[in-house]
Amino acid sequence: MIAITGSCGKTYTTTMVYEILYKKYNVKKSHENANGFLGIGYNINNIFDQNNKYWIQEIGIDHVDEMLPKITLIKPHIYIY
Repeated sequence: MIAITGSCGKTYTTTMVYEILYKKYNVKKSHENANGFLGIGYNINNIFDQNNKYWIQEIGIDHVDEMLPKITLIKPHIYIY
């Protein structure tokens, strides 16, 4: 799991990392701007697959205290912020 966070450029960075990795690895990225709790759940249940080498999840927050629960939920191995 790779998590992309930050105040701007998350979708662009998610797409860029995906474009680099997909040529060599079986990789999936989060659906469009599905980066809240519902979006993360949607991606886990509908987009990501156990056969994928990497999952790239964009994470957005509206309040400072939202980041830790989202990071805890997806348990990324790498995060870019």
